[in-house]
Amino acid sequence: EALAAALRAQYAVALVDVRGAVGARFVRDPATISADAFHPSAHGYALIADVLAPALVTALRNRARRVSS
Repeated sequence: EALAAALRAQYAVALVDVRGAVGARFVRDPATISADAFHPSAHGYALIADVLAPALVTALRNRARRVSS
């Protein structure tokens, strides 16, 4: 957590714990993995996108505020 805080402060980035949010679902639900058994399926990517979207929206709003100030 200290590294994450340092990165956020230094680079103004948002770090999202995708593994913590959806990792267990990938283990339980074979529909989240593609036929190559390595990459996410369309369903798996959708789950990841749902986790990333709020952070992305927040980052874009913050950027727009900085640019317009």
